Amino acid sequence: MGKSSPIFLKMLTRNYITDIIHLVFMTKNVKETKGKFKGGKQMKKLKNIVFIIILISIILLTMAVKVKAEDVLDVSNLVESVEITSPTAGSYQTGQVITFIVTFEKEAPTDLDMDELVIKFSESADKTITSGVANGKTLTYQYTIESTDKGQIASYDFTAKKGVQVFSSIAGFTGTNITVNENQGGTTTPGENTWTDASKIKMSLTKAETTGKYYDVALNITGLEKNRDYYFYVVNGTTKPTVTTETNGRINNATFAIIGNQNTEIKKTLGRDVIEKNGDIHVWIYETQKDTINIGKVVNECIVLGTKVQRPIQNKLGSRMLCYFFSGYTSSYVYEPVQEYKNRKINLKIGTVTDQSILRAIKNGDADCLTKLLNYAKSAKSPTYTGTIAVGSNEKSITGDMKLVDQQYYYVYMTLEGENGTYYPVEDVSLYQARIGEEIGKNLWDYLDSNFKWNLSDEEPSKPTKPVDKDNTTATGKLPQTGINTIVVILAIGVAIVAAVVGARKYKEYNIKY
Repeated sequence: MGKSSPIFLKMLTRNYITDIIHLVFMTKNVKETKGKFKGGKQMKKLKNIVFIIILISIILLTMAVKVKAEDVLDVSNLVESVEITSPTAGSYQTGQVITFIVTFEKEAPTDLDMDELVIKFSESADKTITSGVANGKTLTYQYTIESTDKGQIASYDFTAKKGVQVFSSIAGFTGTNITVNENQGGTTTPGENTWTDASKIKMSLTKAETTGKYYDVALNITGLEKNRDYYFYVVNGTTKPTVTTETNGRINNATFAIIGNQNTEIKKTLGRDVIEKNGDIHVWIYETQKDTINIGKVVNECIVLGTKVQRPIQNKLGSRMLCYFFSGYTSSYVYEPVQEYKNRKINLKIGTVTDQSILRAIKNGDADCLTKLLNYAKSAKSPTYTGTIAVGSNEKSITGDMKLVDQQYYYVYMTLEGENGTYYPVEDVSLYQARIGEEIGKNLWDYLDSNFKWNLSDEEPSKPTKPVDKDNTTATGKLPQTGINTIVVILAIGVAIVAAVVGARKYKEYNIKY
């Protein structure tokens, strides 16, 4: 109704507000009330009141529908095409992997849930494929042909979701002519090859301890076939790796390869450079077999397309990095996987610790003591020292120029330099104590070192008065539209119901007649 709606409603109802209140909260004697509404003129006014209430309800409901409509996402032209990119047109059997790529006209919205592609078989049940791999304007799916599949893959149904809204794009494939024939002896293109069932392959990353706190990361794989050749690409991110091959077609740039292995379970230690880089870790697996058409050459099939594997949990706080601050030199160690030869650096932030409760928690070995110290250090203002130190090397001492107080407690907050997001973030914290003397010079000792001496008083520190909690019940910012819809609908329905019930009761009670 535009901006004039509030003014219109005000004018429309101005002359009837008193009568509505009187109708709902009628407290005067029956004769006065009955007399007020007995005549036709008064009854007409009552009708107008009821009409206004109904009109207001309709307006509120219309506003709710309008707000809801504005929340609808237009994806009518979102999908540009859905294509089968491999294998080529032909007849295939169980075990073959078919790759589908959904292409959008522009990069898909981040809040759009696109996890389902249904492919239509002409002679068997439709199959749903999930867990597509997104890359800019494309979404890639893979499907391994099962023994129950048969017939030509003729069409698809791509589903996109946003909240409770569901949008579909349905069309037929063109120029692919992929047919599944369970009874055929093998594929006609590119050759008679049966590939490993990718659904049976499972992968995970686990720690492979080396010495002390150091560890490497191993990729564990199960579900492989014996006497098969596999090539693995372990990469950071979802971008498909570029595959290069020899003249005979054999892959030569994979992260690692398993050639003719007799075991179905493999454990392969990965290079630290893969683990230290930022981004989710994904694994691509190619299987290589002899080309039955071109003698002396091989064919490669991507059987696992960018499966994400979860990183192992980092060492606990206090065990990820360690620095020594002596009078003569400063040294550092990083126990998380890192390539030390790349001249990585540790950012240092050092300051005093005055919170007695944190010190006592560390002394008592409380489970969350270092987490408390971490939060304290990250938020601390005016540190005593900030700087950097190279990973795994001895450098000139930094304590000589620091204004340290003997036996004072200090936090040391450490972060591994990320080089603008190139490397996976690593942070750590520890408690140190300054020990100063003419013979020993200036030192900072870690709380686990034997030279660290606790000097806390026996009395427990008084607990600070708990501040009055701020009222957090009031929402800030713009309310979600769905909440507005609900409130408007409830108000409209409530007004209509109350008006109807009260009107009926008063009509019966006072025997209002036309």
